[in-house]
Amino acid sequence: EIYLCGGGAYNDYLKRRLAEFTKLPCQTTDALGIAPNQVEASLIAWLAKQRIENTTLSLDQKQKYLFGVIYQT
Repeated sequence: EIYLCGGGAYNDYLKRRLAEFTKLPCQTTDALGIAPNQVEASLIAWLAKQRIENTTLSLDQKQKYLFGVIYQT
């Protein structure tokens, strides 16, 4: 199954095309009891926390990256 969150969760065309392409049920995270915007906001907060703590992340299991920038005024 595919669960969409964030802005894409409200895009009916995207949901329909994903379902057609993958042959899998495609719905929003509302079906799991989690508001789509809440998932996206939680991810952004988590990414910010990782940056503040200087935690590196890996996208490919080979190299680690430090995402984001902290600006001080």
